[in-house]
Amino acid sequence: MRHYEIVFLIHPNQGDQIPLMLKRYSELIDGGGGTIHRVERWGKRILAYSINNVDRAYYILLNIEVDPPTFEEFKAAFQFNDAILRHLIIVCKKARTERSPMLDMIEEKKQIQRKQKRERMPHPSYEELDPDDSNSETNLPDASAPFNEAAGDAPADTAEEASDNEGNEGNEGNKGNDGNKGNDTQQ
Repeated sequence: MRHYEIVFLIHPNQGDQIPLMLKRYSELIDGGGGTIHRVERWGKRILAYSINNVDRAYYILLNIEVDPPTFEEFKAAFQFNDAILRHLIIVCKKARTERSPMLDMIEEKKQIQRKQKRERMPHPSYEELDPDDSNSETNLPDASAPFNEAAGDAPADTAEEASDNEGNEGNEGNKGNDGNKGNDTQQ
């Protein structure tokens, strides 16, 4: 049996089909008596140049060990699959099972992005919040204080209602400017 390292690019619209494709390929390899030593998903990445008017693709890395007839069947499955934009097959002398440098770089980049995101959006702990801070807007009425309707403590619902109620205490129905109760005729 020979060892192969395979990198293939999958069309970005076929991202939901990746698990099914990997399952089909693993069944093909297992059925031929081969083994899969490593499977890495590198995610959706920008291509160096467009392939069939596509500028992004999902990258997958496989390290397999198969016999030549199974490998030819596996290779034919790549060639006749429209979802695979490109593939690269390298013959290796031994099985590679350790993480690839590419996956390490991707993980490191994700960690840096997470750290930068945390630094941009700090979350203060409850101990850091001061309820007696003089700069905070705490001039609101005390909710536990008793409400005295007779003394006129009732707050207006809106600022407009408050200004309407100030000068119209005796004229409940007068909304016109000349006191005509809505009549538009002039006298």
